[in-house]
Order: sequence, then C-alpha cells, then structure tokens
Amino acid sequence: MLDFLNYQFSLPTLILAISAGTVLLFQLIYYIAVYGRMLSFFRKKKKHKYDDTVAEGMHQGVSVVIVSNNSGDALKDGLLQILEQEYPLFEVLVVNENSTDDTEFILYILKENYPNLTVINLGLNANKYESFKFSSAIGIRSAKYPNVLLTDVNCMPKSYNWLSQMMNPVNNNRYKNIVTGICLREDSKGLSAALERYDQAISYMNLISYTLCGNAYTSCGMNMIYNKDFLINNGGFISQYTNSCNQEDYFVHRHSSKHNTALVVDEQAFLYLPSYRNFKTFFRVKFATSLSHKALAAKDKILLALNPVTSFLYYVFAALLLILLFPWQYIVISLVIKWTVQIIYCKKCMAKLNIKKNWWAVPFMEIFFFFFNFIIRLKVLFYRKREKKIRWDK
Repeated sequence: MLDFLNYQFSLPTLILAISAGTVLLFQLIYYIAVYGRMLSFFRKKKKHKYDDTVAEGMHQGVSVVIVSNNSGDALKDGLLQILEQEYPLFEVLVVNENSTDDTEFILYILKENYPNLTVINLGLNANKYESFKFSSAIGIRSAKYPNVLLTDVNCMPKSYNWLSQMMNPVNNNRYKNIVTGICLREDSKGLSAALERYDQAISYMNLISYTLCGNAYTSCGMNMIYNKDFLINNGGFISQYTNSCNQEDYFVHRHSSKHNTALVVDEQAFLYLPSYRNFKTFFRVKFATSLSHKALAAKDKILLALNPVTSFLYYVFAALLLILLFPWQYIVISLVIKWTVQIIYCKKCMAKLNIKKNWWAVPFMEIFFFFFNFIIRLKVLFYRKREKKIRWDK
C-alpha cells in the first residue's frame, strides 16, 4: 500500500517533481503573503474598532457624478437612494448624455423635489468622443465641491450611510486624493452567476491586497472618490476620451501611492449592480476589462499574472508526472494541500466581501478560468477598434 514511498526517480520525473513542488510552494506563499494581508487588514479594523465619527464642521463637501444614457428606469430605482444619503454636505450631479427616452423628464421631476440634484443635459458632442469619461469630465468640471465621487447610474447603495463611509478617509486625512470602495453584482442563481461571484471575488482580492501593499494598479470606477484638483491637475481622463473602455487603470496606476490612496471596505459603503443578464454580457464586460489592462505597467501585468500562471504550471507539471507514471499518491497529496489552502483563504476573503456561495468550487472555477481567460486574451490580441461606440455595461 505504501510502495509509492520507495519510488526511484528518473531524471525527467525528478526535474518535473522539483518544478511542481517549487510552483506549489510559491502558490502557498502567495496566498499567505498577498491575500493574507487583506484578511489581516479586516482583522485589525475589527479589533481596534476605528472611530469613524467626524467632528462637527469638519465634513468636506462631495459631488456625486453620474452619467446617464437612456437609463430612465435605472434612475427611478436607484437615484432616490443616493439623493437621500445621510451626509451633511453633498450634491448629486447627473450628466444626461443625449438620452432619447424619458430620462430628461424623470430628472426634471426629481429636481423639483431635491435641491441638491444638478442636471447637465448634453447633446451630441462635436468631437464624437465615445467614452463615458468625456461626459464624466463635464460633470467633474461642473462640480461645486472639492471631492467628486464617481458612480454608475445602475449602482444602488444598500445603506444610507454609504456616502458618510466613503468620505471618512477624506474627512480624517486631508491628503487622501483617491478613495476606492467596493461595487458588487447582486446575487442570482445559475452557473453564470457562480462564475461571476468567483470572478469578482478574485478581482477584489487582488485589488484590495495590492492596494494594501502600496501598489494600487486599478480601482473600482463605480464607487470611488477623487480630489477634484488632484484629478484635473494630473490630466484627468483625457487619455480615455477616445477609448470605449470605462476603466480606472489609465489614471489610478499612474498617480496613486500608498500615501494618497485609501480603501473603504465597510459593508455599509458597498454598492450593488444588477447581475449580468446572461453569459454573453459577462463575456463582454470581461473583454472590456482585459482590454483596459493593456494600459497597465509591465510590473503590474507581471504581478497579476503570478498567481494564475504558477497555478497553471503546477497542473501542467502534475499532468506530465502522471503521464510518466509518477506515483499518483504524491499528486493527490499536493493537490489536497493546494486546494485546502486555496479554499480556506478564498472562503475567508469572499466572506469579507459578503460573497458566501460556491466557495467550495474555487479550484474548479480556477481551472475553468484558465481556458476562459485564454480566449479573452486571444480576442484582445486581435482586437481592432471599431468606429461604433461600444457600451460595455449593456
């Protein structure tokens, strides 16, 4: 029964076994050192029970900027939750981007009842810019407060303290020029929803962990705050005016640092988006995200690739060992170690993000995304920009 302990290594199996063991060790260290930092951050926050209160008169004003394009139904559902936030000094600025539905009428009715709502109606722009960032820039320039919070028309806060929580780092530290929050998809049933949960969990685990390491390579563009002057003085979103991808990579990874960037992970500060309508929509959004990652610095691309590439190499080495009749017991033991650590860390991180389903399927999701992301990368590689405006959120 224990005959495999007497296995005599050949040179090829010895090389492959050492290679598999090396990448497995790297994987374990990666989960402990990188994702462990995220868990440590949550533990410290809970242990010390940080006081989030702000002294009276110390609240900075914030302008919530939303771009709407034929999104009348979404405005009726979500804008009230934002307009009625329990924060003493804010405005909501909606940029109506050439809508042809009842958006303008809905905004007119809301404006009659909410004096802190400002509406900017844009017609067709002469420059034919196709990005939301051009419309966002119009709203940012028109904002009357020193901080701008960018969000999406489909986002809905689950708490009336959302704005207060997001502004805490700014109110308590005047040097925070970038504050990133969390925006999740609403839970739903089915295989596609399970894939979405895994994908957003890994995305936020990377975002939070690397930000805590002082390397905020991107941010959540649907729930984040910029200091207005900081944003404008550093060129804003000019580089994205002709880019159809509505991502933050272009600005954040160039101008963020561990000193000027803050994270807000309190559940009261979470925003929620409707779940993807179907797998096709999920694919389009993933393609848009991968397309935007082309703008990342080389070191950021390498850091993001470390975990999936080493994991893929482990499976390749393990498969080659089995082909060479290496004792399968060793492979099973190493798989149990890898999957146990992976599941434990992912389950804990997902719980902090209020994603509590399908943690047991993390190893299988990882294998699926090897092939899924490979297809995405191929599509990005051969992508040619179209003249037609692409709306990735549709």
